[in-house]
Amino acid sequence: MKRFLLLLMVCTLTLSMFAVSAASAQELSGKIVWVTNRTDIADTLLTDMANDFMALHPGTTVEVEGIKDVEQTMLTRMAANEMPDVSLMITSKLTKSDFANYFLPLDDLGYTADDFYFYDYGVGDDGKLYGITPDMYTNCVFYNRATFEIAGIESVPRTLEELDAVCQKLLEAGIIPMATSFRDSWPLRGWLSGYYTQIGMSGNADFLNELVQSDLLFDDTEFGNLYTLNIARDFALKGYFEPELAAANWDNQRRDVLNNDIAMFYDGAWYGPQLVSTSGLPVEDCGAFPFPGAKVLTVSPNWFYGVAKNTKYPELAKAFLQYMLEDGRYATILEVECTNKDILSDLPGLEELYSFGLPVMEMPNVPAELIDILNKGLISLDSVTQEYLLTSDPQSIIDKYNDKWQQAKEDLGL
Repeated sequence: MKRFLLLLMVCTLTLSMFAVSAASAQELSGKIVWVTNRTDIADTLLTDMANDFMALHPGTTVEVEGIKDVEQTMLTRMAANEMPDVSLMITSKLTKSDFANYFLPLDDLGYTADDFYFYDYGVGDDGKLYGITPDMYTNCVFYNRATFEIAGIESVPRTLEELDAVCQKLLEAGIIPMATSFRDSWPLRGWLSGYYTQIGMSGNADFLNELVQSDLLFDDTEFGNLYTLNIARDFALKGYFEPELAAANWDNQRRDVLNNDIAMFYDGAWYGPQLVSTSGLPVEDCGAFPFPGAKVLTVSPNWFYGVAKNTKYPELAKAFLQYMLEDGRYATILEVECTNKDILSDLPGLEELYSFGLPVMEMPNVPAELIDILNKGLISLDSVTQEYLLTSDPQSIIDKYNDKWQQAKEDLGL
């Protein structure tokens, strides 16, 4: 009889928990807007994911909005207090003290640093979690294996000298060695603003803090900003980038890589799988290798998401964000590397990239002081890269931005 009563109590408690859970699910209601930079799949795969969520929660509406100029659009909406409910966080322009002004805490979701890579990035200076990234990428050089075969290249380069030789062979075969999508600016980040060339080649996890302390933005530090920027300029002068550099853009780049007209693109391991899934690149043609000369493989977070402080439906917005993160759902749909620490990604090119055996380093958080200096000096590093690649007087560019850097530090008292 005691066992029966105990079993009855357990069943009653279990049923009560299910009832509470079901009631909680039914309580979700309202309409939210989820903004994404993935305009190529906003109306298809991502809308399908939103529809699946709505099917689980009748009475809810999740509208997917794709935007191209993410940074400027989101900054404008933040200033106007018109942020979408589930918003992209412009972490490059915000300090940790800014998070609470625009986003709601997410601590009630129960996540910790043991669950996700780059957890600390989304923590404000009050110790609360405001943003989280569902995906990341390992920094590397993507290459279309078919172009290497056409040019008679039998192995990927491991040094800058070997990379130069590979580029020469590709040119001789009538293939543009490396894409920049110069006009869109952000694809240039590998050469300066992403910092992963500097950190990858130096292996120095404290590079950004040391940069804040430096009197110059560009100096003669080995593997520093000027060192890596000069690699890019050397490539431009040798014709390794698109011949009409100023007009090169993202949409044309994808087409040219697929047509074997461009061989490589330097950014992250997300690029090849994206071409495979959205543009039909054969899986066997998707390759990746570390930037030649790198001491470590750096991993970088992708866009962070947060729940807007001005949302009318915070519980719905948080529930949808949690749905994105569960089991790496969002990363799996995008076919990118997942930030869930207990999930291993299986993506084209990733096995080759990690076969080089380099140690993996999580990219350090950008110090607030560095963001302040760049903002105060009105210094956009991708724009600096654009200027430096096109100028006939490179020293004038270096001098101009070193002056801006110094003045900004002086104004900030740094």
